[in-house]
Parts: sequence; structure tokens; C-alpha cells
Amino acid sequence: MRNTWKNLALGTLLLGGIATQTACSNSDSDGSPEKTRLQIALTDDPGDFSEVWIDVKEIRINSSDADDQNWVPLAGVKAGAYNLLELVNDHDTILADAAG
Repeated sequence: MRNTWKNLALGTLLLGGIATQTACSNSDSDGSPEKTRLQIALTDDPGDFSEVWIDVKEIRINSSDADDQNWVPLAGVKAGAYNLLELVNDHDTILADAAG
């Protein structure tokens, strides 16, 4: 059961990061390169659990079309163990904030 919640939370993080990354364009309206920003936050909905811990070691991003290649670790990730039940009712924690 613990691995199920862990996988669900990590999948949600990855989906949010991928959606944010793909929503950015490569250039501004005047043709100059546009800077992109990727911010990944961790939050949870209330549930009937006493504790749900997520241990974040690293976050990897893939900005290519390949599904299994080109995964790059994101710099500046706030690694650590987080109790998801402390992150409810509009509380969250920023795990990564990167600009490129």
C-alpha cells in the first residue's frame, strides 16, 4: 500500500512537470528566445490515513520526444522525506524551481 501512494504521488509530480514544460514555447513574439520556468510542488488531498510519507531523492525531466532516453536530473531539488498529510488544505511545498 505504501508503494502505491508513493508511485501515485511521483506520477502526479512528473505529470505536472511535463505539462508545465510542454506548455512553453521556444521563442517570444519578437523571435528572441523565451526563458522557461519549471516549478514543481508537492501537495495532497485529505484522506483517511495517519501518515503518508514520500521520500524525494531527485527529480528528472525529459524534454525530448523519447520515452526512455534523455532524462536529466533537475538541479536544486529539495530532497527529503515529506509527510503528505501535512500538505493539505492549500498547503504545499516547492520541490524544484528552475529557469532555463
